[in-house]
Amino acid sequence: GQRRKRAEKAKVQFKQSKTAPGKHLPTGTNVTKTEFKVGKIVIPKQCAEISKDETGITTKKKLGLVELLNKLSHFSQSVRLDGLDGLKELATSEYGGNLVEGNLSQLVSKLAPLTSDREKKVRKTASAILQAILSQVADSKLEPLFPILS
Repeated sequence: GQRRKRAEKAKVQFKQSKTAPGKHLPTGTNVTKTEFKVGKIVIPKQCAEISKDETGITTKKKLGLVELLNKLSHFSQSVRLDGLDGLKELATSEYGGNLVEGNLSQLVSKLAPLTSDREKKVRKTASAILQAILSQVADSKLEPLFPILS
């Protein structure tokens, strides 16, 4: 008697619950929804600043004068050389003369320290660009920049 009752009780404990055919268990309420929507945020002021540079002239890499001048003060040699190459491209372009005359003090003040850089390649490139820029400008415009150039 008692053995049979214990055996039935053990069977009842380990019996798997089955659902009736056609009836399924509800999906868990602990499901993470992974769908999301994407929308653009457009801030007009920032777009305007990015799209127009002071001069509007850019290099092949779409860099303006301000970005190139910022690259000249970077700690990495390759970034400085990239900036110098971009400046050379801008200075020798068809609008180079206007660009040089309009931003002469900025160009000279950024290029002059690079002529005494510790890297030979940077020194040579900076000297060549500075010579090209100074050859385009009249002597009377260089007088205020004499302390920087000397």
